[in-house]
Amino acid sequence: MRTLGINALFLDQAATAPGPPTRHEGTTMPLTSALIPPAATWHRLSGPRRHRDVPSWREVAA
Repeated sequence: MRTLGINALFLDQAATAPGPPTRHEGTTMPLTSALIPPAATWHRLSGPRRHRDVPSWREVAA
């Protein structure tokens, strides 16, 4: 829910920003908005798999 609120706030600020949006901005913003969540999820899930053989910090410090 917090993310939804932050996105709504951003879109509200973008809608009230001075000047008309450009065609490039109008096509880029929805595209990046659609691509960022899958990319973030992929990076979040690939990290532990990539570094599965690295000991945790507690094991190193002990």
